[in-house]
Amino acid sequence: SEQEFSTELTASPIRGPDGQTVGCVVFFHDVTELRGFAREMSYQASHDALTGLVNRVEFERRLEAALKSARGEGVGHVVAYLDLDRFKLVNDSCGHIAGDNLLREIAVLLKQRVRDSDTVARVGGDEFAMLLAGCPLDKARQIADDVCQAVAGYHFTWQDRKFDIGVSIGMVEVGQESGSAESVLSAADSACYVAKQQARGRIHVYSAPDEIVAPRRGRI
Repeated sequence: SEQEFSTELTASPIRGPDGQTVGCVVFFHDVTELRGFAREMSYQASHDALTGLVNRVEFERRLEAALKSARGEGVGHVVAYLDLDRFKLVNDSCGHIAGDNLLREIAVLLKQRVRDSDTVARVGGDEFAMLLAGCPLDKARQIADDVCQAVAGYHFTWQDRKFDIGVSIGMVEVGQESGSAESVLSAADSACYVAKQQARGRIHVYSAPDEIVAPRRGRI
């Protein structure tokens, strides 16, 4: 079977007595392992080790790129902030191994409910974020509602115990007037807080008055 290698090429001229170039020596250096290591390091730096989702740093980088497209091209996006309901119950009653397994399973479920063009990240302990690229708000609401229903219908089983898990979601539109990636994520976090206060398993879209409750979150 064929195998592909990454190489670096170095060419050195061979000169005759009169200084004319009469040939060259070419060196090939196999850098397959080195480049593979570099790719692995890059992946580890941008992804969450537990769930395999992108991490907060990479999510904010992608959000910054989305903000540039919103300002320059007028492309609209939606950011959603997700906070699991009843995660602490699982973690406290069954231990961290159970909690870690729950987070991995939720990560898979979230990835299945978004489009290939979207980004799902783990941004905190039991908190996730979604960047719905080029997505109008009504479509984003449908995706968020699908996520809520999927998580509500999911039952986490650990040993002889079964848990019903829910999720609260805050959303914010990203457009030409949006601020920094940090402020957008903070706004979505505030909307998520409102959703959780209203009732678990709710979806809330950010509006200016949400800024009043933002300091009470204390997470960003």
